[in-house]
Amino acid sequence: MIAELYDEAAPVTLDGHVEELAVQPWASAWRLALRLTSSNGETLTVHETYDYPLNAWTESPSEGAVRAFMPAVQNLIAAVVRHPDFPALLR
Repeated sequence: MIAELYDEAAPVTLDGHVEELAVQPWASAWRLALRLTSSNGETLTVHETYDYPLNAWTESPSEGAVRAFMPAVQNLIAAVVRHPDFPALLR
């Protein structure tokens, strides 16, 4: 687990800033962007659009957006750690 890797004496730290957090319920999509800055001077910005299905018979657009928020955030985190430039933040 990543949380178990925390060390106050670590030589590298990461700061994160949410650049975008927007829902488009009429389009059934979340748009997210995260910028990470490493103490080594490297930066990485990742954008993620998460399209989600909406069952118009059983839920409103707002309910669909709420339901899809957690998977959207999970996809953003996965896109960050899988990005080819992510390892450079940790060096």
